Amino acid sequence: MSWLKLLGILHKLAEKIPDSAFPVDLRGKSQSQVLLELEALEAATSATVDAAVRQLSRGNTVLVSATERYFLKLRILSSYPLLLAVNTSWNGALECFVPFPERSSLESALEWLLIDVWNSTSREQWISDVKKTQTAQLSRRLEHRGA
Repeated sequence: MSWLKLLGILHKLAEKIPDSAFPVDLRGKSQSQVLLELEALEAATSATVDAAVRQLSRGNTVLVSATERYFLKLRILSSYPLLLAVNTSWNGALECFVPFPERSSLESALEWLLIDVWNSTSREQWISDVKKTQTAQLSRRLEHRGA
């Protein structure tokens, strides 16, 4: 399996997961309150989302709450840039040695990407991105709700 094939599998998986609404009620809250609540929700649902990833990687259907579904899809979408970065060829064949995913099963590859990478680096990157890029969007949402 190549990185490009793994990206395709994740894209198909993301398409199967229905979109969920933004999990934080914005009414009457400041931007910092919304960001803190969003971060707390992610932490509170993390173990359940990890379990959902494990089930999905084995080909099983999962039933999760709308909030858990939001964070599951977020993990999948957050994995795209990494997979694009490590893919060293346009046709998906590796041009240099990368010890993964060729020696791994699909199950191991998905769990590594959506659990291990998320917990080690992607969560912090997501939080940083939310604080930088979502602030303007949250401002607009809060202004719109107040109008």
